[in-house]
Amino acid sequence: MKKEVNKWQDIILEIWKKENRKIKLIVKGFSMEPYIHANDTILINLLPYDKIKIGDITAFLQNGKIVVHRIIKIKKYKGKLLFCQKGDNLTGYSWIESDQIIGRVDIIERDNRKIYFKKPSNALLNLFLGISGLVFINIFELLTPLKKSLFGNQSLPIIKLINFWNRLIYKFYVLQ
Repeated sequence: MKKEVNKWQDIILEIWKKENRKIKLIVKGFSMEPYIHANDTILINLLPYDKIKIGDITAFLQNGKIVVHRIIKIKKYKGKLLFCQKGDNLTGYSWIESDQIIGRVDIIERDNRKIYFKKPSNALLNLFLGISGLVFINIFELLTPLKKSLFGNQSLPIIKLINFWNRLIYKFYVLQ
């Protein structure tokens, strides 16, 4: 029965994407702090995966739940399009497949105001944070083979540095 329900969910989601539908969700968790807070309401524009780009905050399915994180790298691997996602407040990242993508977050609602990602200054901030994530993932992948010998089981300092950098940029940038 569960497979049949998932099949129908997938069909409905694909139809909604073609109709450019939007859904609202209330955020649970802190993985996208300071950009998105717990209890913020987000408007997700249901889009096909080919409309997603680096820097976009994207909703995707993972282990039966909807997760909202930033896309920091896109690559093809064995004929599949893969998206590297990372929460702004997390040190880890993971790769997801294109069929997991639900859509892109276009609006955050907080304290009776709306933050529009299409506004040029917000779009620029999103792009900048996405590019800093791209730098993060490239450095991380480059240093991973050396990690064990240099740092043992400790987290790489670059991860903490990139997260600190993103928080610093965000603090000096006031969303309007």
